[in-house]
Amino acid sequence: VRCVKAMVGVTLNEMLTRKFNLSFYCLGVIASLLIFSNAMAGVIQVEQNETVKDIGLLSRVLKDSSSNLTIDDILKPAQFAEFQPSQEETLNFGLGLDESYWLTFSVQNTSANAFRKLLQMSYPLLDDLQVHVYRRSNAGNAWEAPEPINDWQLGDQKPFRERAVQHRSFVIPIDVPAESTVDIYI
Repeated sequence: VRCVKAMVGVTLNEMLTRKFNLSFYCLGVIASLLIFSNAMAGVIQVEQNETVKDIGLLSRVLKDSSSNLTIDDILKPAQFAEFQPSQEETLNFGLGLDESYWLTFSVQNTSANAFRKLLQMSYPLLDDLQVHVYRRSNAGNAWEAPEPINDWQLGDQKPFRERAVQHRSFVIPIDVPAESTVDIYI
């Protein structure tokens, strides 16, 4: 059984000192994190003092039957248009999969101050988990490639000491600049 639980909007201190109700579960192999626009799906507005935000119904999903798509493929407008809004708060893709699934959601900071939140994927037995974080371009209606902020390569085959946050779950920091939106692809 492979399962991902994720939450956005938790500080490191809160993460390490208490348990949380987590945002979404995902059974299956997660290949990478994806970007989406306001027109394609909801944007998660996170305030600096918020601790937990559910993302299941605000994410978009793409089934990659070939398991060959890369983040560069996903960022192309034609491929990105294939994402479907999640209909479930808890995502369940089943067991024994020969395909991969991509997830995407956006986090918006409407405040005048930058902040850092944590994204947690609580199922620690994922072999390969890639998370890509991009700053959305301000190109208006014209499509422009987003600016990469960070890429995380995680999985149970990688040394624990190499994790960004040494926690039993996969936890990564997400830096959200002031008055901007970041797009996350898993």
